[in-house]
Amino acid sequence: MSAALRLNPYPGLRAFEPDETALFFGRERETDELRRRLRTARFLAVIGSSGSGKSSLVRSGLIPSLHAGFMAGAGSSWRIAIARPGEDPIGRLAEALDRPEVLGPVTTHADTRRTLLEVTLRDSSLGLAEAVRQAGLPAGENLLVVIDQFEELFRFRSSWPLQAGDEAAAYVKLLLAAAHNPAAPIYVVLTMRSEFIGDCIAFEGLPEAINAGQYLIPRMSRDALRAAITGPAAVSGVTVAPRLLARLLNEVGTNLDRLPVLQHALMRTWDAWARDHADGEALDLRHYEAIGTMAAALSRHADEAYAELDGARERAIAERLFKTLTETTPDGRGVRRPTAVAQLMEVCGAGLEEIERVVDRLRAPGRAFLQPAAGIRLTPQTVVDISHESLMRLWTRLVGWVRDEARAIDIYRRLARSAAQHAAGEASLWRPPELSLGLRWARETRPSAAWAGVEHSEFDRAMRFLQRSRRVHRLKLGLAVAAVALVVLLAIGWFAAEAERQRRQKVALQAQLDVLVAAKSQAEASRHAQTAQVQALRERNATLKSGVASLQQTRRGLETDVATLREDNRRLESEIVRIELERDALRKRSQELEQEFASLITTESALQARTRALQQVLPLLQTQTATLRAQLDALHARSTALRQRLSETEPCEHVLSATMAAPSRSVGTAQDMLIGAAPPPPKPPLPPDPASPDTLRRQIDELTRELAALVEEKAKLQDEAGWLERENVLLDSQQDALRQEIARLQAEFGALTRRHEALQAAAERAEAERTTFADRVQAGEQRNNAKHAAVEAARVAHAELERGAVAEASAIGSANSMAQGLRADNERLAATLAPHVERLLEASRNPTQPVDLAAMLAVKAWHWAPYDADDPARPAVYNTLWQVLNRLDGEAARRLIDPGAAAAGKLATTRAEVLAQALCERAARPLTEAEWRRFMPAGACFRPEAAQPCTR
Repeated sequence: MSAALRLNPYPGLRAFEPDETALFFGRERETDELRRRLRTARFLAVIGSSGSGKSSLVRSGLIPSLHAGFMAGAGSSWRIAIARPGEDPIGRLAEALDRPEVLGPVTTHADTRRTLLEVTLRDSSLGLAEAVRQAGLPAGENLLVVIDQFEELFRFRSSWPLQAGDEAAAYVKLLLAAAHNPAAPIYVVLTMRSEFIGDCIAFEGLPEAINAGQYLIPRMSRDALRAAITGPAAVSGVTVAPRLLARLLNEVGTNLDRLPVLQHALMRTWDAWARDHADGEALDLRHYEAIGTMAAALSRHADEAYAELDGARERAIAERLFKTLTETTPDGRGVRRPTAVAQLMEVCGAGLEEIERVVDRLRAPGRAFLQPAAGIRLTPQTVVDISHESLMRLWTRLVGWVRDEARAIDIYRRLARSAAQHAAGEASLWRPPELSLGLRWARETRPSAAWAGVEHSEFDRAMRFLQRSRRVHRLKLGLAVAAVALVVLLAIGWFAAEAERQRRQKVALQAQLDVLVAAKSQAEASRHAQTAQVQALRERNATLKSGVASLQQTRRGLETDVATLREDNRRLESEIVRIELERDALRKRSQELEQEFASLITTESALQARTRALQQVLPLLQTQTATLRAQLDALHARSTALRQRLSETEPCEHVLSATMAAPSRSVGTAQDMLIGAAPPPPKPPLPPDPASPDTLRRQIDELTRELAALVEEKAKLQDEAGWLERENVLLDSQQDALRQEIARLQAEFGALTRRHEALQAAAERAEAERTTFADRVQAGEQRNNAKHAAVEAARVAHAELERGAVAEASAIGSANSMAQGLRADNERLAATLAPHVERLLEASRNPTQPVDLAAMLAVKAWHWAPYDADDPARPAVYNTLWQVLNRLDGEAARRLIDPGAAAAGKLATTRAEVLAQALCERAARPLTEAEWRRFMPAGACFRPEAAQPCTR
């Protein structure tokens, strides 16, 4: 099998991407409708249920068609920004816009540019249009802002109703103002699940905009589903068995998650086929059933990936990760919750490498359960998300996790609400069963502020409330037990030895004091160790900060060098363009001079030839008079011959005395003698509570306070150590990022240096070429000037000879006049013969006439034709001779002349004579008298000698 066939053409749970448009089938009409509505409204809301293919339709349908220029009046230059609201809508939008391919090339520091862009967006409702204006997009380019999973904005707003409400409203205003700004080429497309459409009323202007530009994705027809199943496989050269196709179409039905589940089942079926198939075997039922069909393929596949995680640690991280990435709304709707890796690390209590190992197992090729896609390295800022909501409903294990997480979040919210009310004096501490439920929740969930997604102060208040509830409850239990014990002691004997009690109490207090002294010593030692650790971390933090500052300075220097090189390269490119334009102009001028020189040579040669001809024409003009006289004699002889021919057409008694004047006939051109014309050629994308009055108790209290202070100081040091460790991790990451950026800048600097050297060499070559062409132009101009002088001299000589020839030519004008008169007389005689010739030609062309008779009539017509030997044969006579000869002897006729050859001049006359001679040789008998009377002019005198076919 070829490698191409092993590439899986089905994306699985994730959406199609813009570069996969060749694999996106079945949504052609929907794509056209999206494009039409976007052109009209410029704000388009693509609405559909979960799994209806909203994101794929926009990413792989609409965006490629815009790049192809299919939206009338908008062109094909588009910049695409794709963002999701998440937990920071405006920040996510700024991140999507802050890319070189969206709002132009990098011109300032990346952090500064991102901050300025976000400030611009938050400044006013026109922030998006202003950001586009500041970017200075070239004329004719458009910006398409795609807000995918727009329903995340509603979850963001409900999670933080006080803090997030204004930001969510500002976010919506940004989008609406940009799309409704006619001066900005901005188009906005939203994708949103249909069950959230009622939530849009919370934002002013949003329902109206959605009503004006809404597109509800229709269900895919059976034919469209068929294309979506068979099309990607066909692109890879594989077919889908008809029985598998029919079963898939039947099983899709009205399933809510039909499209992503179908794509996932097809992806798994393809993998099963790739592992086991015969040559030429199609995707078939055995491959589909091997993966568990659509009913269990997704859950089975996810369980396989979960089982491959290494040990309980990674599985616990995966469980906490999926619980963090999913959320259930108060009304029970499940939504995705994209989360940054840094927050996942804090929630899961894991490092970056552990998170990355788990995520890589779950997003490996063929397992698109998490995003971003496989191969993209994770950083603390990378946002992780599940591929599709269908995973939340179809993976049995995740369904249980989501249910447990929803219950845990509900308990925390109740706890936080009770803590806030208790702080305000509006509620009491928790008692069972709420306390038991909360303690079990804290023990099983091990929550943190990052898990809750709230500020540390709010989370700490809630946890302190729970711990205080536990302590008060235990205190009440202890008091109850103590009261019972006291009653028992009083019942057994209140008058027991008080001294023994005091002794035991003293011993106990002394023991407690010893324990506290030991604990204090241990706490001091631990504090010293923690102090040393913190000091080491501080030193490392300072070293890292110094390293970061040094790297930032190095980066700034490299950025300055790169910017300088870019400017030099742009200057060199402009210089090269200028030199090339000048060189092209010189090349064009050189070519013009060459053409001019060639024209001068031609003119000079023509003048020389005409001069030589004029030098020879004078003797010819001198003999022309004699020639004209001979022509006059010949014209007289022709007139006599014509009168003789005409006499044959008259009655014997008639004496030819005069010839009727007839209008002159135009002679056919040589092209009229073509026997056949070839057809035209055919036209060819929490601390303890001290209390005691006596000495030991005072010492215990003092030691307890000292111990609490040590514990608190140690806790502070631990907190500082943790903070320093996290900051050092971040500094390490920042150092790595800076080193990578410096390496990239160094590589770019090297490439720009090589580019600069190449541009310098190109500029030198272009200058050399320009100099060469300049020298060539100068030499060509000098050469042409000299040639102009030579041509002028030749022109003067030619004018002198021409004047002499004109004078000589005028001398023979009178002779031409006499000849013209004779010619006119001969034309009138010829006009008399023309009707008779036409009659004979018509008779000889008649296929019912005998061939011999047709031959004699054709020869007679040629004999009577009013032309002499120096005139071109009349086409009708010429063609008739050949046609009759072809009837008599086709081979002889084809030997004499090619039917497609043109007849012109004496050659045609000669051929006509040869044709007539050939006819005479094949026509053995003369014309009979009856034939003479029938075909000759009425009353023509019959003479046997005139009836002979070949008489001269």
